[in-house]
Amino acid sequence: MPQIEVDSHSKGQACTACHNPHSPLFSNAGDPISAAGSTGIVDVTAGKKLSATCAACHGPDGVSAVAMFPNLACQKQPYLIGALTEYQSGKRANPIMDGVAKSLTTADIQNVAAYFAGMSCR
Repeated sequence: MPQIEVDSHSKGQACTACHNPHSPLFSNAGDPISAAGSTGIVDVTAGKKLSATCAACHGPDGVSAVAMFPNLACQKQPYLIGALTEYQSGKRANPIMDGVAKSLTTADIQNVAAYFAGMSCR
């Protein structure tokens, strides 16, 4: 995570002392970890709650069973933020996603993007 200043963040510990190596926004026990994002603190737990809206098309774990719906799990956070923001603005158009995105606040977008970006790719 390029935004993390390792020395001040870890205080000399290995990243894996606190973080799951395959999903760094989750602890080794599987609990969400709040992370500092480019626009402040994100709430991964809130993002997980918001992800329930996405589950019908993108799967309960962010992996779609239907080829026409993209997987969200393990997507890069900036990509997800950009896509949702473009649906909100009308730059990207999809009748379902337009309505979903327009119901989200900026914080909601940050949180749900952080949640999916921190999920395992498996």
